[in-house]
Amino acid sequence: MNIVIVEDNALTRRILELTLKREGGFESIEVFDSAEQALEKANWADTEILLTDINLCVMSGVDLIKWVQQNHPHIDSMAHTFQDSGDMVFSTILAGASGYQVKGEKPYHLAEALVTMREGGIPISPSVAGKIIDLMLSEDPDRGISFNSFSEVEKQILLMVRKGYSYQDIAYNMDLSIQCIHEHVRSVFATIRNKIAC
Repeated sequence: MNIVIVEDNALTRRILELTLKREGGFESIEVFDSAEQALEKANWADTEILLTDINLCVMSGVDLIKWVQQNHPHIDSMAHTFQDSGDMVFSTILAGASGYQVKGEKPYHLAEALVTMREGGIPISPSVAGKIIDLMLSEDPDRGISFNSFSEVEKQILLMVRKGYSYQDIAYNMDLSIQCIHEHVRSVFATIRNKIAC
């Protein structure tokens, strides 16, 4: 896999690069300290994954994800950030992110999440699932979406992710395949995009 990493913190940037090199499976790892540098220098045509911080200095990670989705839709984008507010989660999903991981989790979990995403899954951190549930339960009429917008299976999956269950554990407990779990989470993201974008 070929990955572009955009992270403005030098230490975090180095840790991400070393972790992904150690975990293997990445043929090319391009690392940039700003969205502007990535836009100018990255080999987007061969890139398969974008891993970006959200709070970047000039152009935000959300805007970078949106640009990538408009110009290189073959690329899967993942937010990697300390920001897990509900509004930030929704903005990132609407921009086209295929995954959302909160910083501070073990580095190998991030590598697993990137592989999951490239295999068609939608990896999200437990706190992000919690934010989606909290916002859905708030029944905000301006948002145009509620927890009842999701199927019973999708609700159950979100609740289990929020509790920290892995997709493998959820599949086992619900007697579903991993692929089926991925499809349901993808459906959650699609529902959010469709309802809010209307």
